[in-house]
Amino acid sequence: MMNSFGASLFVLLGVLFGSASAHAVEAKLTADCLDKSRVEVLTKEFNIVTKGEATFNRCDPSTRTYRLLQALMYLQDLKLEAFRTSEFNNNFIDERPFDFFKARTRNIVVEPQGGCRKGYIAYVQMGEETQGLIHICDISNQSVFQISSTLLHEVRHLDPKDYAHIGCTHGMLMGSSGACDARYEDGGSYAIGAEFYVKLARSKNVDPVIRQEARASAVSVFQNSFNQYPLGLKQGALLKATDGRFAFYDGDALRKFPMEAAPHSLMVARIRVPTLFNRDDSSVKSYNFGARMVDTKGVFADEFRNRMSYTQQKSLVDIAYGVNYDCKLFVRSIVCETENGKTEKMLPDYKGMGLVSSKWTVSLQKGTLYLSADNGYLYALPDKFEDFQKMAPKDWKRSPGIYHTKEVAFWDINTDIVLTNDGKIRFYIKESKSWETSKMLTPYTFESMIAPYIWSEKLEDL
Repeated sequence: MMNSFGASLFVLLGVLFGSASAHAVEAKLTADCLDKSRVEVLTKEFNIVTKGEATFNRCDPSTRTYRLLQALMYLQDLKLEAFRTSEFNNNFIDERPFDFFKARTRNIVVEPQGGCRKGYIAYVQMGEETQGLIHICDISNQSVFQISSTLLHEVRHLDPKDYAHIGCTHGMLMGSSGACDARYEDGGSYAIGAEFYVKLARSKNVDPVIRQEARASAVSVFQNSFNQYPLGLKQGALLKATDGRFAFYDGDALRKFPMEAAPHSLMVARIRVPTLFNRDDSSVKSYNFGARMVDTKGVFADEFRNRMSYTQQKSLVDIAYGVNYDCKLFVRSIVCETENGKTEKMLPDYKGMGLVSSKWTVSLQKGTLYLSADNGYLYALPDKFEDFQKMAPKDWKRSPGIYHTKEVAFWDINTDIVLTNDGKIRFYIKESKSWETSKMLTPYTFESMIAPYIWSEKLEDL
């Protein structure tokens, strides 16, 4: 089975940006019945088999068939601007993306709830290429332009050339099998999706909100979906200084990063997207590669804006998303929660300094969330939320050595990058069990970091 765009990166894009603004732009579409004559034309043009939906209601936007047809109409109506070939645009698709889709597929199967692998939005089954067949899964929470990109991505798999995916060697999907392509220049499915986003972002006749979200989506594909980085991208660390300025360090150079924040605002990584909690005005904004930061959606962001007192905001130290459960660390307590409830634990004789997620680190137990304390130790939180609820902090497993680390993150297969409690950057070498520093970073003190972070100055030109 060829891995779908939606099964990997596209799900993460939905988590990051929520598509709330794009959905708002399309509200008038989803509120209306689909045009009857256009539905009839499309259902004659494509053999659409719907499973799990007894009858198709062209006025019910909650169904997968409605969302599919809506996306096909969006592609039909879309006339992108023509652009010269560049490193951002190889012109794999032209101004009429619907023609690209129509030329490759004849049969579409809308799968029922539970009929696809978990997380899949669409897929092409190996061996069905000659039938021009694609399968549609759960597209109900995706915006129309995202569904359109997924459709273009999938039909690329139907071309005679083998455009199957390979395992990811870096990025948010590092270690995932069948979730990346080798190079952007090869013109595989991820290249088609990226180019569609680029053309949307650069076409002045497209709604400005969709253009901005398409730009952010294009950047995320470039960062995470090709094992050979395009656009001069490098893996490094995003560093925030106490004065609110940012820098990007890749091991060879320390560069100014095009973002500023209020001094001592809290920076957290929401799937490696910089999100800033500003204690001065209670705002929560994310950097999604645009000229202006955007308001962050989500439960924690809403709680910070509307329900936290100023004292609570000032004592908030860190936030960890997407481990086995989500946590907010305060100076003297930690609150963790799932959709089924939340539990607060008071810290005994130490203060909280940070939360360390060890998904890829080489020096810590993988998959564990650690609490970094001002006494220099790291405390491993229980893997299961039920155990967190039952266990007292004194029962949490303490690191065998004194680390004095605020944050620990993956640097390479043998190295972790570490932000110490006093704001210095150090590197832990697993093979030699030794510590190193960078002369370039020695003069500076940092407040927080996001690593690994993938960036190049060219992204700002997209």
